[in-house]
Amino acid sequence: MLHCRGLSKRYESGNGSVTALEKVDLDLAEGEFLCVLGPSGCGKSTLLRLVAGIVAPSAGSIEFVPGCGRPPGRPRCAMVFQDHGLFPWMTVLENTGFGLKMQGVAGKEREAMSTPVLEQVGMGGFGRHYPHELSMGMRQRVALARAFVSSPDVLLMDEPFASLDAQSRAVLQRDLRSWQEERGTPVIFITHDIAESLALADRILVLSARPGRVLANIPLPPGRCHSPVAGFDPELGAIGREIWGMLGQESCPELQGASL
Repeated sequence: MLHCRGLSKRYESGNGSVTALEKVDLDLAEGEFLCVLGPSGCGKSTLLRLVAGIVAPSAGSIEFVPGCGRPPGRPRCAMVFQDHGLFPWMTVLENTGFGLKMQGVAGKEREAMSTPVLEQVGMGGFGRHYPHELSMGMRQRVALARAFVSSPDVLLMDEPFASLDAQSRAVLQRDLRSWQEERGTPVIFITHDIAESLALADRILVLSARPGRVLANIPLPPGRCHSPVAGFDPELGAIGREIWGMLGQESCPELQGASL
């Protein structure tokens, strides 16, 4: 449904130019969960911004071919960031329906649409609370509800669990895959964590150090349990070691050949 070809992005400033991405090809199928993995500064976040239309590519093309008879064009994207981005003066229910409000959906209808989504993400009893009354993990659940309620064509996630403790992160990883599969929303999920990509992804796109180039496009075994301990599976463990070797060679050559 989404086809990116030869994507490159160069940033210009008074201090010169920096190439963040170089000739990246990316495909995303209906309902697919794609993890984009790479070292810090390799252009992962830039790739999301290009897909979302926040920035324009220096070269290359982005083509969206939706189902359900919709004409091709720019996909409707929802983004979830590492920082939840909730408005502190709005309640959980108001935050969840904010995107709907921007689309012109009336108040009663926003509430009717937001309430079941909050129930789905385990926040059904907190609609009248404010963000400061919630834990970080709960805030991220609200951010996910806000993204899902708008029924995006593509959900873009930029290291959304990086700031969470290990237990909250594991629970949200499991729950995210469950919600995503139930809704069928395709996801591009940015991470630098190999174990996280093995737990979540249907496919992993590995990027090089800056400028980001595609090192590998790795499909993972279908039908498996998306567990936080997925990396302990021998087959997935072998894939993780392969990725570690690629990234170690790219960002720290002295680690080449090191084992996990």
